[in-house]
Amino acid sequence: MSILNIEKLKTIKQSSIVTKYFQQSWLLTLHISCTIIILLCNSCSSWIIVNDLNEQIEGLVYDRISKFLTGQLILFNIIELTFSIIELFLWINLLKKHFKLWIIIDCITIINIYLAEIPLSLLNAYICACHDSIVSIGFIIKGSFIIMFICLRLSICFISCNYEKTNEFTKNSFNINLNEEQHLLHNNENYFNENYLCKSIYWPWIRIGLCTGLFCLIILICTIFSFLLISLNSSNLQWYQLNINQSNVKMIFQHDYLHDVEIFLEDNTNQSQIKWYHLLSLQQIIQLKQINANESVLLTFHYDYNKKQKLIKFKQIIHYSNNTKIHWSTCWQIIKYDLYKEITCPLLRNQSIRLIYGMKITFIYIEPSKKQHYGNVLYNITRVSTGSRKIREHDLKLKYFQNTIVHLSSKKSTELQSNHGHDEWSSGPFRSYNLQVDDELYTKYRSTDLGNMPLHFAAMSGSSECVKICISALKARLDLDCGTEVRRRNFMGKDALTISIEKGDYESFSLLLSAGAETDYRCTDDVPPLVAALSQDNVELTANVLDTLEINFLRLRRDHYWILTLHTDLSISLIYLKLLKAHAVPYILSEFEEICATVLEKEPSTKGIEEFLIYLGSDAVERWSIHLEQVHLCLMRISSYFLRKIVPFSQNFTCIHRLQKSGLYIPPSSARTWLRVLSQWGFPKIYVEQPDIQKQLIWNLADINRNPRTTVPDRCLLPLVLYFSVLALRFPHSDWINCWHEVCSKANFSEHEYNLGTLLELHSIRQSKSVFDFFWHNIFTFAISRAVLYADLMLLSLNDIQRSMDKLLNHAYHECPLLQPQVTEKNHEKLIYLLSYFPASNNIPGHKIFIFIVYRHFLPLISDDDIESSNINSNVLMTATVHVLHQYALLNLIVNFSAKLGLKFLSNLQDWPRSVSADDKIKLFHILIACYIESSQDIKVPRNISQMLSLNEMSNDRCNHLNNSAHNWLSKWLSEPKSLLLWSKITIRTCIRRSAQHRSLPKQPVNELIRHLPLAPMIQEYLIDNEYSK
Repeated sequence: MSILNIEKLKTIKQSSIVTKYFQQSWLLTLHISCTIIILLCNSCSSWIIVNDLNEQIEGLVYDRISKFLTGQLILFNIIELTFSIIELFLWINLLKKHFKLWIIIDCITIINIYLAEIPLSLLNAYICACHDSIVSIGFIIKGSFIIMFICLRLSICFISCNYEKTNEFTKNSFNINLNEEQHLLHNNENYFNENYLCKSIYWPWIRIGLCTGLFCLIILICTIFSFLLISLNSSNLQWYQLNINQSNVKMIFQHDYLHDVEIFLEDNTNQSQIKWYHLLSLQQIIQLKQINANESVLLTFHYDYNKKQKLIKFKQIIHYSNNTKIHWSTCWQIIKYDLYKEITCPLLRNQSIRLIYGMKITFIYIEPSKKQHYGNVLYNITRVSTGSRKIREHDLKLKYFQNTIVHLSSKKSTELQSNHGHDEWSSGPFRSYNLQVDDELYTKYRSTDLGNMPLHFAAMSGSSECVKICISALKARLDLDCGTEVRRRNFMGKDALTISIEKGDYESFSLLLSAGAETDYRCTDDVPPLVAALSQDNVELTANVLDTLEINFLRLRRDHYWILTLHTDLSISLIYLKLLKAHAVPYILSEFEEICATVLEKEPSTKGIEEFLIYLGSDAVERWSIHLEQVHLCLMRISSYFLRKIVPFSQNFTCIHRLQKSGLYIPPSSARTWLRVLSQWGFPKIYVEQPDIQKQLIWNLADINRNPRTTVPDRCLLPLVLYFSVLALRFPHSDWINCWHEVCSKANFSEHEYNLGTLLELHSIRQSKSVFDFFWHNIFTFAISRAVLYADLMLLSLNDIQRSMDKLLNHAYHECPLLQPQVTEKNHEKLIYLLSYFPASNNIPGHKIFIFIVYRHFLPLISDDDIESSNINSNVLMTATVHVLHQYALLNLIVNFSAKLGLKFLSNLQDWPRSVSADDKIKLFHILIACYIESSQDIKVPRNISQMLSLNEMSNDRCNHLNNSAHNWLSKWLSEPKSLLLWSKITIRTCIRRSAQHRSLPKQPVNELIRHLPLAPMIQEYLIDNEYSK
């Protein structure tokens, strides 16, 4: 036999191993069985996920799964189940060795992958990424079975590929060695089916589609698993420390969210050993939030000098929204490290017991929302002290663990415990595994301590059937009076009727009323049912409470029922106001002022805010008088709020017209107030962007089509108000002046009447300041703020904005010459005052637009002769100094024009900002020396530091420290020899300072004059640098 035939026989032998899979029935049966099991389990896991999502309880992550998303999941699950059943029947028929069904199975698999599996995987990935509170075991099960299915399909695909390659060769080999009769015997039906499978022209494309779909599934499953790991390990709960005194929130750390969370406090006062105290559960904080209550924990450490023992008092305090509170406390004796014994609390006022240290921690939970999907826990730490003695500070660290508390009993928590959130911890505030506990003392956290009876529990459940059963049981008891038991209150002063109102259960409310619940509150000082009703959003229930209860409001010690009407939805608050007014609840002026101030702090997007404020003002005018000072002031604030907030938010004047129709509109009376109001239309946020809406708002403000013009009733003030509105809406667009002229012409004003100089001079007396101060302090600061906002948002190019600023100032100079800096005046003082108009934290003085304005309109007119004789307010100079020293580009620009003005800022050491770094201080010292030398007409370096600085005038500690650092650095610099290059720079720059081009007004800056010198560019750059480095 030839070598070629031998090789062919070896190949036949190898191919028989590959095709053994198809020849052996038990291997084919095993493969089909595994495939069927995986398909069934995969479909079942999909429905497990749908069921888990349907039963999901709203948790820390915002909102439930939407119905649309659930519907999509069900739809794709039905598609997946349909194709899986079809594939199941095809696999069963494949057992009969109908191999040509294989290509149909692959087609069905591809359709199933693209129409069901991939969309389902995308939806599951979205759920795992965006709904972290939903962690279903079905995700892991489904992903695992899909991976198994992929492996199985890829393996059989590999086998089929090898079978296809070897099938033709096997057929040819048989043709060589077998006669025609044997060949015909092999040409049976199975062999035909196999050949049909291999010869199909669609087979490569089907294989490519199958592999592509399987690859996409692998990517999506890996994505789902990664999201599952993130949801288990990443933070879904954000912790913040709240500092009430400083009014800021500091993010401390971010940990995992586990539903069963217990919060611990680390005590590291003993540096050699660290231990943890158990405070409370996060679940309890969340449950208290639902009833508008907060919890605080008081932990104090005492020492008993008589018994020579250390004591710890642990106290939990719950503060309710009605200014009531309840508390639990327990005392523990420290036997040794991490070993405690609960004891009866001694009298801590005993002189032998002294407080070592203590702390009070208040916890507040902020619910998630659409903008913030994670719940926030705020906690505020208050140190406990006695008398004037300050308690030793120690670090505070919070931590929480899952399932670390061992409960006293193994019984399930009662309904009350789940409602109230107390765990009946066996460990109190400490660890649970090494405590000496007196069993008879373990009643501090039990539900019976709250004084709740079965009827209270039934009302807490929110089930009217439970309440009905309890009432029937009470009526059946001959030894109890049903009415008395229904009116019985718990230790928090709540009866079952109040609890049912808190739950919003109208049916239970009706049942309790019919059973004899308390309705007569004419002789009491408080009405808990009314407080509970006003705290809810159930209007029908609140109306029935007011109709049912008999209340003598004149006797009540509580006077803030009106404040309780304020809700997130102000349309509900409006109904409550009308209900209280209908029932003649006393209403005093201070309550009106408080409600008005509270509502005016809300955003204009708050539902029902416009109607609420109109009714609030109308009711106040009806009760008292519009001429009453407090009412008039509140109506002014309401009118201002409508103009500032609601008009730009709604982008129309409908709210103002409604206010005018009600007779409540009181417009601002001065130009400065109008500017403050209208400036909020365009800063710090651009509310109106469409030019046609902007134009319509300006026309409505001018009452173009209305008569009389009541929006701005003062005709002399109207053109200036329109000027402000155009600045707020159209500036810095190039057509803003044309827009102002157009609207003034439409309002029938002559050119003289809307001349800016005339308007500013007319209202300068009302402003109690000069025309120059009003323009630069108020109008210019707003205009440049708008310009910087447009530049930062890149809405216009920097060159266009600078041209608009030039146009604004040139227009103002043309119509009001008093605004323009004059050569004969002390323009450096105007620049210093202009810098002081911006707060110290404002970055506008360092912006390119501001530097452009200063360069064009102020610095060229500054005379060095006026600087020495100037007398500027110390606070004004301090703010200006902070801006100049923070903005290095501005400082260099000022020094280029006037070394004396730069020296005035730099020598003012007591006002140097704290945030100046060490490197920046060295740069400032270099410029300080340059300013002194170049401003003093002598080409020599000073030997005495006091010539440059008044160091002895600074007395506080910080100034003394800066004094010493400046003294040391300057002394070292002055004592060291100077290079010839530096002396040349000093000489050249000083001569240029003396030149007529630099000293005559308008002056040219030093850097521009140096660039005109016939020197090499490298030398020019060295001379331009304002720093005198050696």
